[in-house]
Amino acid sequence: MLAITIVAIANTALALPVTIQRVEVNDDVIDVNAANRIDFERDGELEVEVRLSASQYIDDVEIEAFISGYEYNDDKEVRLSESTPLFDMEANVEYVKRLSFQLPDDVDTDDYKLRIIVS
Repeated sequence: MLAITIVAIANTALALPVTIQRVEVNDDVIDVNAANRIDFERDGELEVEVRLSASQYIDDVEIEAFISGYEYNDDKEVRLSESTPLFDMEANVEYVKRLSFQLPDDVDTDDYKLRIIVS
């Protein structure tokens, strides 16, 4: 078992008119105001579901999810991240986007952070 602490922080420098309604990791709902401890199998898949809406029309939106703190993240071939293709958002419509990536078998038992960027 691999213990990963999932921390989501709702904070932006230049705020988009987007609200993240809910984030799930492997079907577990994440509390954005707390550290969430979730156990994963090494060499398993991490599935992230993001539900979001916009208060106005936005074109060319992209979501990136990545794990920070993994010691080999500087190697682009093993980086623990995934991003969506570009998509447009209509005002007041909820969108569900799913991202997934494989956890390598050399991930140490440790606390990591899941970062979600909407740009």
